[in-house]
Order: sequence, then structure tokens, then C-alpha cells
Amino acid sequence: MRILIGFLLVFHFFLVYQSAVFAQKRDRLEQVLASPSLSADQELRTLEAMYSEISGTDSTSGVVLRRILDLTLQRQDYTKFGRWAAAFFHSEAPGTLDTQEKISILKKAASFEEQIETSRIKGNVYLKLGGAYFGLLNYDSAIYFYEESVRRFGSEDSIYIADAKFFTGQAHDYQGNLLQAMRAYQEARDLYEALGDEEYVHFVLGGMAILFSRYGIYDEADSIRSKIIAYHLASDKTSEAAIQLYNRAEDLRKQNRLEEQLHTLRQIEKMMPLQPDNPYFNSVFHLSLANYFGRKG
Repeated sequence: MRILIGFLLVFHFFLVYQSAVFAQKRDRLEQVLASPSLSADQELRTLEAMYSEISGTDSTSGVVLRRILDLTLQRQDYTKFGRWAAAFFHSEAPGTLDTQEKISILKKAASFEEQIETSRIKGNVYLKLGGAYFGLLNYDSAIYFYEESVRRFGSEDSIYIADAKFFTGQAHDYQGNLLQAMRAYQEARDLYEALGDEEYVHFVLGGMAILFSRYGIYDEADSIRSKIIAYHLASDKTSEAAIQLYNRAEDLRKQNRLEEQLHTLRQIEKMMPLQPDNPYFNSVFHLSLANYFGRKG
């Protein structure tokens, strides 16, 4: 008990100390901004430093971000404008949540792409445009901008190309384009494998399994799920493995293989409590189990 109290006191002191340091740094930055002799370059550097210290949901964050965008345009620094346009896409600050405005800013950055110096920033502008349209359920536009981003990324940007391929697969998937979705998923998987990113390899495999299942190609879906389940169990991620088992149980239900469905649900039950805990999944799982016995009478 004494150890716990001691830890809590130290943790509380750390939080207070961090808060004080942040407040001091923010005060210094605000003093710099108040200087009458402040140049545009100094203002930009100060605002960039301030932005990194502000919570992304703080309304000040949005004000600072807009001023940074204005300054980079005034200085015709289109590389920085592209980078901050991508940051605006991710902003969750009040007043920055309008997707159409995010698209407008990103398209302005794209209009200066010849002056953007790095392939990564250039590609990311188009990648974020794809994401914005995806969020609006405009999958045709999302696919267009994802594919355009791939054309702009360089050979050193493989991780971003893999992301773009994966998102392209998802957009085709939602449109019901089996072959195009599968091709994009496979390309993304191959790139993640080459990068040694096992977590994303299996994330993509999960998308492929769902795609096969949607079209009634259950054997392929189950084969993929077996690999994903083994991967997550080896990492003690029972929650992730349980999700795949649940999807398998749903496929068995669709095929009227009810005894196998129950066996799979029991496998999940034996894994409880899951790691990490997933309250939403727990509710869905128990509802599925109740529905099974309800149908059986």
C-alpha cells in the first residue's frame, strides 16, 4: 500500500511538473509573438514550436494551424504548406472539422505540387485527399487520389505506398469490386511483408478474409483466418484472435454448420477474459451465444 501511495505521489508530481514546464514554454512563445519587431520567419518558427506543445483538441491549436498555413503561403514555401495542409487534415481542434474545408486546403496544396520539394509531402497531400473523400463515402474520388498518391511517392516512401494500396483495397471493397479490392490488398500485403511490418500484414489479411467471406468464398476466408489467429495467439493478443474466431463462427452460421459454430464460440469463451479487454466485443459475443441457443430452442 505504501509503495502504491508513493508511486501515486511521484506520478502526481511528474504531471504537475510537466504542466508547469509546458506553461512556462508557452508563456515564452507568446512573449516572442507579442514582440513588435517580430519578422514573418520568426513568427512562423514560433508558431510551429507552439503547435507541437498544444493539445490537438485545444481550440488554440486550430488558430495556430491556420496562421501557419497563411504564413507559409505568404512566403511561398509550398513544401511547408503541403506538410501543414496534411496536418490540417488530421486536426481535431474546434473549427477545423469541416471535411470540405480540409479538401479545399489539400487541393490548394496539390495545385502547387511542382514547387513541393519532397515526394513524401507531395504524395501525402494526395493520400490525405483520398482519406477525406473516403470519409465522405465518395469511394470513386478516394480511389483516384489514393492511386495518384502512389504515382507521387518515391522509392523511399514504401510504407506510404503500402498504406495507399491498402486504403484503395478498402474503397474497392466497399464498392463491391472483388477483383480490384483483392489486387490492391495483395499489393499492400506484399509491401508490408517487404518492410517487415507483420502487424499490418495481418491487418491486411483480415481485410482479405472479410472480402472472401462477403462473396461466399468461405474456405479461402477460413484459411487466412487460421494464419491470423495463430499470429495473435503467439503474441498473447487473445482479443484479436477472438475477433477472428467470431468472424469464423459467423461464416459457419451462414453455412448452417451450427455445431461447428458452437464449437468456435466455445473456443472464444475459454479464452475469456481477453487481453486486451474489449467490452464491446464481449457484449457482441454473448449476444451471439444467446442467439445460438435461442435458435436451437
